[in-house]
Amino acid sequence: MSHIILCDMTSGDVAVDLEAFIEHARRAARSLDSSQREAWLSLYESGLRVAFEQQDRRGLADMALFAAVRLDTDGRHEDAIAQLEMGLSLLGDSGSATALLSSMLVLYRAMGHQPSTARGLLAAVDDLVQHARPRRVRMESTVNAAIARCVLLDTVGDPRPLLQLTRRVQRTSFDWQLSGLLSWLIPLLVAHGDPVGASPWQRALAALTSSSEHPWRAADAAVFRLAIEHRDASEGGAPAVDTANNYIAAWRLALLSLHHAMRRRDLAAIEEAREALTTQSPRMHAGFLDGAAILEAVSSRLAADDMEVLPPTAVSLVNLELVLAGTEYVAVHGDQASATAWLARLSSALPREVRTSLAWPVARDRVEGLLRIRTGDVRGGAASLRGAIQWCDSAGYPVEGALSRLQLSEVMALSERPTTRERWTSMRAQAMEVLEEHGLDPVAPAYQATRAFSSGRGASSALLAPREVQVLKLLADGLTYREAAEELNVQWRTVQTHAYHAYSKLGVTRRLAAVEAARRLGII
Repeated sequence: MSHIILCDMTSGDVAVDLEAFIEHARRAARSLDSSQREAWLSLYESGLRVAFEQQDRRGLADMALFAAVRLDTDGRHEDAIAQLEMGLSLLGDSGSATALLSSMLVLYRAMGHQPSTARGLLAAVDDLVQHARPRRVRMESTVNAAIARCVLLDTVGDPRPLLQLTRRVQRTSFDWQLSGLLSWLIPLLVAHGDPVGASPWQRALAALTSSSEHPWRAADAAVFRLAIEHRDASEGGAPAVDTANNYIAAWRLALLSLHHAMRRRDLAAIEEAREALTTQSPRMHAGFLDGAAILEAVSSRLAADDMEVLPPTAVSLVNLELVLAGTEYVAVHGDQASATAWLARLSSALPREVRTSLAWPVARDRVEGLLRIRTGDVRGGAASLRGAIQWCDSAGYPVEGALSRLQLSEVMALSERPTTRERWTSMRAQAMEVLEEHGLDPVAPAYQATRAFSSGRGASSALLAPREVQVLKLLADGLTYREAAEELNVQWRTVQTHAYHAYSKLGVTRRLAAVEAARRLGII
């Protein structure tokens, strides 16, 4: 590496070689405020010129990466991708430098909601990373690829490899890579249903950023602390967090504020959060905005039944909050067609291991339970609500747990399933006590469950398959399973299976109750 003097016109400091200059430029660029955003260009142009003169491929890669990160920070995401692609075209087959730029390109593709493109590049990046030198480049490339997989939710089924990588990076001196990894590991652990496990990593990130004077990661740490400590509580007046230099943290904070305001039904706070989201939207990656129309439906009306809410084109860690917000909205306010569509999308696009999200901490099982009840599957919906209660109690989500209890008690009270009055009245009283303690009106969520149950009963006829209707008619005529099987020329266990499916959709467990429900609904 040639030792030269490069003057930084921003601060007057000097660096004695290209590698030191790049680190110096990164630190100087972090301190620029919004009025100085173009000042980093002089740093970039100086470093790029020297890298070309010295034919330093790693230096070229570092400068291209530096420019891409700055462009991305300024919200110019397509320009950042173009910068990385230009750098790759200049590098040729230089393995280590190519690994570094390619890994960042994969990450930006993932955040831009190009999952197929990102996954297609990951295999090539993994191969490049194996041969990358020196250690810093290999580690940074590995971290970028790991974050991309995290964003794509490819790691949600088993976060242990990501945790192992985090501990390995933690033992090195690569604080930059560690802080970047933590900024995505923490939301992943929360999404996985483990906010308690995420807390130590949030504290580690806060300690790391306090010593490194990195405002971007410091904002991440502050928002993570707020989200984890508040969980799903509805307190107003959230502590001030400086997110001026971190658009992702600002977006998450605005979503969290909107969620709390919606819980309190605070119209002024809702409008304030909406304005903050509108302000941040132009700077966001496409992935964050995939499903952004959901926010209009969620926040513009607290109880609107005439707005169609379409599912996002893809689901990832960057738009998980919007997915859960849309699911909750449709479960409460959507029509039956929307409820069916969202339930199918939820089952196919969102891993079962996803339990909640950082900035919209709604229990997935609870809203999925409401959707199942809306579509006529009362038995399955009640099971989902029970699952939500169990998870909320173990993970420390008191409000979500109370909502799940309240809504399950309403379903139990309305259902034809034999239950003791003492059981559901006790559950309802327990839930109402918690909600009132948090200043929340229990009437609205109780009505949501009642409405879901009522809608589900009306939806049952549309959900029963023709064969299931045939079986119910034969059973209504007094035939046994075996006699109905002879009539339909099938095995008797096939008839039993059709009957059980019909029972589940009608929200009953016995043949007599199923026949009565089918007659009442006009199915037979």
